[in-house]
Amino acid sequence: MGLLALGVSACVSPTPYSQAEHDARAQQDVVSMFQDQQPVTGPITLEEAVARALKYNLDRRLKLMEEAVSRREVDVAEMSLLPKLAASAGYSARSNYDASVSRTMNGTNAGQVGDTYTSSDAKAFETANLVASWNVLDFGIGYIRARQQADQSLIVSERRRQVVQNVVQDVRAAYWRAAAADRLLKRLDPLLVEVQAAVADADAAVSLRIGPLLEALDYQRSVLEAERQLKSLRSQMTQARTELATLMNLRPGTPFLIAAAEFPTPTHLPTLPADTDNLELLALSNRSEVRGESYQLRINENESWVAILRMLPGLELSSSYDYSGNKYLLNNAWASGSMQLTWNLLNLLSGPRAIALAESQEQLSHVRRHALSMAVLSQVNVADLAYRTALEDYQLAQRIAEVENRILSQLEAGKAARQQGRRAVVRGQMGATLADLRRDMAYADLQAAWGRMFATVGADPLPEELTAADLPTLSATLAQTFQRWEKGEIRSDMPVAPKTAGS
Repeated sequence: MGLLALGVSACVSPTPYSQAEHDARAQQDVVSMFQDQQPVTGPITLEEAVARALKYNLDRRLKLMEEAVSRREVDVAEMSLLPKLAASAGYSARSNYDASVSRTMNGTNAGQVGDTYTSSDAKAFETANLVASWNVLDFGIGYIRARQQADQSLIVSERRRQVVQNVVQDVRAAYWRAAAADRLLKRLDPLLVEVQAAVADADAAVSLRIGPLLEALDYQRSVLEAERQLKSLRSQMTQARTELATLMNLRPGTPFLIAAAEFPTPTHLPTLPADTDNLELLALSNRSEVRGESYQLRINENESWVAILRMLPGLELSSSYDYSGNKYLLNNAWASGSMQLTWNLLNLLSGPRAIALAESQEQLSHVRRHALSMAVLSQVNVADLAYRTALEDYQLAQRIAEVENRILSQLEAGKAARQQGRRAVVRGQMGATLADLRRDMAYADLQAAWGRMFATVGADPLPEELTAADLPTLSATLAQTFQRWEKGEIRSDMPVAPKTAGS
């Protein structure tokens, strides 16, 4: 039998997939990644974009599956607390009787061997038994392990919360950048035509030496630089749409409209929900990393109890019900029970070291949580500084855009009155378009910085009791959450007074 197994194992060799199988798998993956998704039927709002990301984003779906697996592991750990129940059945047969004689060990006939063969077993008979056993020590250790697995599942849930918060933050940033891109792309293509015509005029002026050469070269340089900037910006804005589509798990190339791009740049300035001190406390209370480390500390604390229990003797209780088809037995069915006490004395030597290790892990968890808390406090202050900087940048970009558009209006009016040439008007158009783009991108950065603060403090965009997961329900719930955030309510059970913009 051993030689047969060795021979079979020697015949095992790697079997790669064929190219056709790889092609079929790729096609199946493409279909499965984008199936069962509600098609885009209209301009996408911010709430719908976030809802699509939360419902269809593959990273979040992966975390959901990890959380579901962790919950199932808790169920399995709970089942291990039950007593062991084993059933067996068999059949025994031999060609002749299992007969034997007996030797007298004491008395007057000591040493004599009998001449009568007897057998207590039939040639063939069936057996069956049902055994239930329960080890008290294993139950105690299993109970603690089940609690540790439950805490581990909570850690996985906290990681899922973090993924949700990061997805909301990423979608908000990408959405407003894509909206700015769509808003400006409508103006870029006509402007590029004007710029390219201006480049041709500049080339002609240089080649024909019309006017002062230095002035012509300076104009040629400025329009070429403007063309380079506009084309680079168009490429960046196209990437913003691709990033948003990826977050929503839309197949590349799927056309969609952005609702915010159909309106002018909003003038509403989002405000932070509270002062820095309150935000720091909220972050320490809500951040998934800190919460997860608290659960890890509880796991390490329970590990000390496991080390202590392993040093104790184990008591095992068992009972069984047996049946034998042996026709020579007086009782073919019987019940039995036993109690056994075992003690591994070597655990008394290794136990103190295991307890010391568990205590060291507890201290490590304390230090790690404090380090995480310090990092969270720093992130809150960095997010606060980023918001204030983004607010100042937007306000300055808004003023510059207003000035550039006023200059363009004056230049166009001068051109209509034949007081301004084409060069000045084209420069004014480029300046106004770039200023508008920088203002829109500054507003997108402001929205991203504002949303980053809510991710930094660990604000949950969706309630835990949400049952329906269709897009309309998710979008409506997210709209309510964003409205609460605008009012300064990060958590429904802990409202905080909002601050004024720029305060």
